[in-house]
Amino acid sequence: WYSVQRNRPLVRGDRLWTDQASLAELQVGSAAIRLDQETSLEILELNDRLVQLDLSQGSLNLRVRRLYPGQEFEVATPSLAFVIDRPGSYRIDVDPRYGRTTIVAWQGAGVAYGDSGQFPVRAGDAVSFYGDDLRDYDLFGLPRMDQFDRYCLDRDRRLERSMSLRYMGDDVVGYSDLDDYGYWRSTPGYGNVWYPSQVGSNWAPYRDGQWIWQEPWGWTWVDAAPWGFAPSHYGRWANISNRWGWIPGPRNYRPVYAPALVVFIGSSGWSLSFSLGGDFSVGW
Repeated sequence: WYSVQRNRPLVRGDRLWTDQASLAELQVGSAAIRLDQETSLEILELNDRLVQLDLSQGSLNLRVRRLYPGQEFEVATPSLAFVIDRPGSYRIDVDPRYGRTTIVAWQGAGVAYGDSGQFPVRAGDAVSFYGDDLRDYDLFGLPRMDQFDRYCLDRDRRLERSMSLRYMGDDVVGYSDLDDYGYWRSTPGYGNVWYPSQVGSNWAPYRDGQWIWQEPWGWTWVDAAPWGFAPSHYGRWANISNRWGWIPGPRNYRPVYAPALVVFIGSSGWSLSFSLGGDFSVGW
């Protein structure tokens, strides 16, 4: 185990643990996954079609804003697998001491699958399952919101009211982080451009941070700035009037993640390289 690193992309096989008095939020395209304190989560699968999570302990909130054709969200627990049918807001609690999984559908709908059957969950349902056959369960009304629910609701409002949504789609991970650290300007020849406002006069992209090797892409840039995720992995940077600005690209297309929008030059030891006639890595 090691402490989470700011802006480090998460991939299949990563496991997360939130300690006491801790909260976490993960963005997966337009969806948001939030973890309450003392929660254990593993990413089983993560691609454009399937987001599969394993919740072995604690509380998870899943906010799905849209589902593309063929796309699926699934949360597995020790006793069942809950598959999201449609966009909505869901909470799943796992209590390993009593073998209990509780699903609350604030909005949307889904299906819980067990060893010997399935159980539809609709908007307004709250159900606790005991065991993995789905036959022993309690169905009750929506519970009162607790501190974790209110945190998730506040985060949803922040994401939905983000100023950056005027200029880009909500599938760009980290879009709301741009609001507090820069400004947007319509620039001839480029369209809507975001300019960071809290950087030095000689600042340039891909300078403050580090490279990590991350499967399946290879060398991946991890930016040190609190706003650094989206501009490092989507869109393009351009030097406009001696200042760097970030262009997110057209908002009506589903964005494509890139580990870094630069190319390495030098030796063949880098994942992307130009042959310069030498054996030493030159730069990027």
